[in-house]
Amino acid sequence: MERRLSPQALKELAEITREEFGETMSEDELEEMGVRLLGFFKLLAEPSKVPEIRLSEQESAVIAFIRKKAAENRNATVRGIAQVLGFRSSRSGQRALDALIARGLASRNDAGALQVREDIPNLS
Repeated sequence: MERRLSPQALKELAEITREEFGETMSEDELEEMGVRLLGFFKLLAEPSKVPEIRLSEQESAVIAFIRKKAAENRNATVRGIAQVLGFRSSRSGQRALDALIARGLASRNDAGALQVREDIPNLS
């Protein structure tokens, strides 16, 4: 079998497994473990590929309103969302909020207060 790890890497991994787990492993087992560890660390080292979140003006306004109220230690209301968007009906505010919740951008916490995902950039 062709080795993908250097003899030094195999030796160090053997020492680590012996010290940490009290086990002696074959070179093939060490090779497999080492290659898996390298693959794992490669994943950790790569930048994440999270898709960019695109927001409409209306969504941005609702998110900014929810954050503003949270900063004031107050709960954002559906009526307040409607007013920010220029609607007279709170039902229109509920629809805008429902759209954000459906996209996973907003939710209610255990106390029922509206909250926005933390990874959405500030819109100020």
